[in-house]
Amino acid sequence: MLVFQNISKKFNDHEVLKDISFKIEKGEFIILTGPSGSGKTTLAQIIIGKAEPTSGNVYIDGQPLALLKQDALQLMRRNVGVVFQDFQLLPYKTVGENIAFVLEVCEKPRRKIDEKVEEVLAKVGMIDHKNSFPKELSGGEKQRAAIARALAHNPAILIADEPTGNLDRENIKSIIKLLQDINMNGTTVFLTTHNQDIIHHFENRQKRFMNLKDGRVLEHVGHI
Repeated sequence: MLVFQNISKKFNDHEVLKDISFKIEKGEFIILTGPSGSGKTTLAQIIIGKAEPTSGNVYIDGQPLALLKQDALQLMRRNVGVVFQDFQLLPYKTVGENIAFVLEVCEKPRRKIDEKVEEVLAKVGMIDHKNSFPKELSGGEKQRAAIARALAHNPAILIADEPTGNLDRENIKSIIKLLQDINMNGTTVFLTTHNQDIIHHFENRQKRFMNLKDGRVLEHVGHI
């Protein structure tokens, strides 16, 4: 589904990513661990086309990302949901309006938008907060709302970049369980985290664990 082939990324003279190669197959759940500043977010941005590698190629369904025209790139991005550590919810819109907004910019019919908002909020257990503003939510609720927004386009892959970084232990457990449920329903999940202890929050199902350090994927920790 997604292939990284000899990816390197430099910022000025600093090489953040060094000759990284790996594949993400459809339906996988991949956890990429590594210390803060190790390049995890840069790797996630390359997947969604927000950053370009200095060298190497990324292929999505066999198509080289670098050769996609702008229209094709936009369509590809809709097939990739993204969840951020800081939620990035629009503060002046309700939870429902935040989700609706990503569909409105694609000029979806109003009826379809309303149906999708209800659907994704139900998936993440936030239907009762549809009319709440972000300031009225807890950290865990904000992240659930952000995940619902990321699911609005029925993405084939969900990129969760440090999604538990601002959460307490109980909310970490809750969000990990939600991401596992989403994965069990067929969505590929790529999660990045600096928290090595997050491994202990996963149920005993197959996952791929990778570690990013000094610009390289040092190990495939394997499956649990």
